[in-house]
Amino acid sequence: MKVSVRTKAGQDLPLYNKSYALVVGNGNYTNGWDPLKGAFKDVKEVATALEKHGFNVTLKTDLTKADFDTTFEAFIRNGRDEDSRLLFYYAGHGHTETLRTGDKLGYLVMVDSPMPMTSGKIDGSKNVDMESLVTQAKRIDALHVLYVFDSCFSGSILNARSIPQPPVIQDSVKYPVRQFITAGRADEPVPDYSVFKRAFLDLLEGNVDEPIPDGYITGEELGLYLKNAVSKYNPAQTPQYGKINDPNLNKGDFVFVVQQGKIQLTGTFAVTGTWSLGAESLAPDEQSAVLSLRSDPSGATVYINDIRIGRTPLTEYQIGARGHAEEAITVRLEHDGYNSEELTLKPGKETDWMDAPLPDARQEIVGKDRAKMVLTEVVSAHSGLDKLEQVKTIITKGKMVSNTPGGMMEFDVEVTIVLPNKSRVDLSMSAVGIRMSQIFNGQSTWLVMPQGVESLPPADVEERKKRIFQNNIPLLTYVSNEGIAAQCLGAEKVNGKITDVILISDTPGGSIKLFINQETKHIIKKQFQALTEQGPADREEFLDDYRDVSGVMVAFHTIVFDNGEKSAEITFSEATINAKVDESLFEK
Repeated sequence: MKVSVRTKAGQDLPLYNKSYALVVGNGNYTNGWDPLKGAFKDVKEVATALEKHGFNVTLKTDLTKADFDTTFEAFIRNGRDEDSRLLFYYAGHGHTETLRTGDKLGYLVMVDSPMPMTSGKIDGSKNVDMESLVTQAKRIDALHVLYVFDSCFSGSILNARSIPQPPVIQDSVKYPVRQFITAGRADEPVPDYSVFKRAFLDLLEGNVDEPIPDGYITGEELGLYLKNAVSKYNPAQTPQYGKINDPNLNKGDFVFVVQQGKIQLTGTFAVTGTWSLGAESLAPDEQSAVLSLRSDPSGATVYINDIRIGRTPLTEYQIGARGHAEEAITVRLEHDGYNSEELTLKPGKETDWMDAPLPDARQEIVGKDRAKMVLTEVVSAHSGLDKLEQVKTIITKGKMVSNTPGGMMEFDVEVTIVLPNKSRVDLSMSAVGIRMSQIFNGQSTWLVMPQGVESLPPADVEERKKRIFQNNIPLLTYVSNEGIAAQCLGAEKVNGKITDVILISDTPGGSIKLFINQETKHIIKKQFQALTEQGPADREEFLDDYRDVSGVMVAFHTIVFDNGEKSAEITFSEATINAKVDESLFEK
């Protein structure tokens, strides 16, 4: 989302073309620190609020130092563009260490950190010190970077000057800045119920009046508001804020846009035997209900009966099954920073919001635009393209219940994938001494059973290639390519969750239909053609229990249906990314 501001003098200043946020919540401490269960709810709410402000958000919880370093390094790579803004939000324990010089050094406490020694010293190898974050801040090329810490500590970085009354938006916001806000000082413990988070969201979500009613919230304005609001509700807690002690990085100001307005809508909803943009007439029994919309500003989210179906401009979106509408529908448009607009439309007639022309029929079909946008969000939710491209091996272990000729049987299962083209599936039943493996080395595939080795035909070789690709990690790496054939087919409920349905055609794994949870952006269902022992089958895979494995989101539970019948259920207990794999595993 592009962000620009208008100064009091009437000057328009373009600021950001891209916005990124990393939100981290540490709560399940394992080495003596009190748990902070409220941190998880807090960071989810913060992530949602930032998304509404146009940020591409990465949400992480319960990080070790190694996890944090990997995640943060990937995050700051988003700051290579000078026209971007980055926001880092942390909820969890903080700690302050007094150095021999008398200076204070603040730390973000990671979940596996031991408690400080009696001297107050903390294990620096297990935690994130503020000075390292300052160093990282100077490496970032982004225009503006804001660090928000819902934890208490002290340190030289927090001694930066903060002005008593921020001014209205002015020309100086265009200069680079690195800003920091913390929930309190070192001697002020942060409660598990975060007043700081509540005040942060109240201002960003418009639940309280802007301190300076100019349609913008700056970093200085936010810091001063939090200092006053939090201490009002909890006098023992006083947030601190300021800018980095660097003359090249302390002149600008981070900006959120909160100005309110009304979306101006134009468009038509029609049930007709003729496509509204000039396609050939349809037979009476094929009459379709189509919705075309545009808004000013564009990019408004469109909901039909509370199901999100795309963004404006919307061209010839078919309503319901085969585009047929038999009853009234409610269409709602929402846009960040604007009041929503809603209208109930009845079938059998055309309804205009405003008397204005429809988008040209030659514009790109919204299904493709929507698909690209959703897939970008999905890749980000599964840890981002940079992280996915770094994956070379995937090893998962657990239990598989499979529908065999002898009925349902449970196996221990271990799946080893070496990208791009090797896989091995080991099944065993230790109680009866059964072990078998299916191995694919990129060129041939075979079974290893107690009675010997059986080579499999070329059709199985092709199927093995497809199966590797259908794993989320190579699949999402592929869909990040430009020019892929993808189309959004609308919205559908899967196990009570509203999903965006994306069809990806002509992939190395064949055509695949993905069902994307609109809230988490995780793939919760896949549909594709599979080759089984009984022949070709329409396969559905239902995925859940996503967990972070070395910075990559992995589904730990999958239920498989072939031609409508349950064929397998796989529950992983452990997963490993980029472990060394012995090449002899793929030798006959």
